[in-house]
Amino acid sequence: MSEYWIHKDGDVDFADGDVGDMNHDAIVIRDVQMGIVSKIEQHFDVTQEASWGGGHRRSFSDSEYVDWDEFRQAVATAYAEDFIEKNPQKQKKIQRILANEPDPLINAAMKQSGVTKAELDCANGLGDARDYAMMYWGWKTYRDGNIDTWKISRSDLQGIINGIENVAEENGWSEKRLNRMSFTITVFSNKKHFSLTFAQMQKWLSRPGAAPPIDNQRNYDYLTPQADKQIKNIELSKMHPAYTGQNPDRKASNYVNPFGDSIHYSFRIFMEAQKNTNVMSKYKYEK
Repeated sequence: MSEYWIHKDGDVDFADGDVGDMNHDAIVIRDVQMGIVSKIEQHFDVTQEASWGGGHRRSFSDSEYVDWDEFRQAVATAYAEDFIEKNPQKQKKIQRILANEPDPLINAAMKQSGVTKAELDCANGLGDARDYAMMYWGWKTYRDGNIDTWKISRSDLQGIINGIENVAEENGWSEKRLNRMSFTITVFSNKKHFSLTFAQMQKWLSRPGAAPPIDNQRNYDYLTPQADKQIKNIELSKMHPAYTGQNPDRKASNYVNPFGDSIHYSFRIFMEAQKNTNVMSKYKYEK
C-alpha cells in the first residue's frame, strides 16, 4: 500500500507513517508550524540555542522539525519583552502572566503576526490536519488508489492526474498497469465519491469547459449517520461470523465491527468490487 500527499500542482510527498517518518497529518502540522515560525520571525526576535553551543542562537526553522513547545515559550517571552518595553508600568502583570499562563501572550503575538486561528489550531494538533491541507492548500490525499480532495474542478483534476503520474513513477508502475487502474475520488465539500480510470480523467480534462463528471456517476453520501450504519451492516454481512464476536443469528447492526469505525477505505474497495449495478444502486445515498 502506498500513501502520498498530492500537492496542488501534482508534486507528491510520501506519507506512509508505517514505512517512513511522517504520515499525512504530521507532514501538514510540520509545514504549518514552519510557516508560523516564518511569520513570527518577521515581528519578533525569536530564536533557540544552537546545538553546537557556545551561546550561539539559530532560527527555529533551521531544523527539520519545529520544537513546538520551546517555540511557543520563546514567542510568549518575546511578546512579553516587547510589551513591557512599550508599557513599563505593566511589567509585573505581564511577568506574572508569562510565568503562569502564557497562552494570552502567545495568541496576541500570533494575531499581530498575521497567524490565523485555523493555522494555530492545526499547528497545535487541534482538528484534522488533512482537512486543513485539502481546504486551504488544495492538497489531496492518496491511499492506494483512493484520493481525497476538498473540491473537484478542472485544476483539481489536473493536479490529481499529475500526482498519479508521479506516484506511478515512484512506484515503478508500467503504463499498462496505470491505464487499467480505477481511482476512487472522494470530494469532502459535498461528501460524494466516484470512480474514474486514468484515461477517463485525461479525456474529461481534454474537453474545453468540461467539468469532472460528478453528476454522471453513482454518488454515495456515506458520511451521514444513516448511511454510516448501513455501510457497517454491509461490511459485517460479508464477514465470517467468527469475526463478528456475536451470535450469527443476531442482526448485523448488533455485531461488533473488528475494524472499528474507520471503514471508509474498505468500503470503497467493496463498492469497486461490485459488478451488479442493481446491488450498487440499492445502497445509493444522496443528501
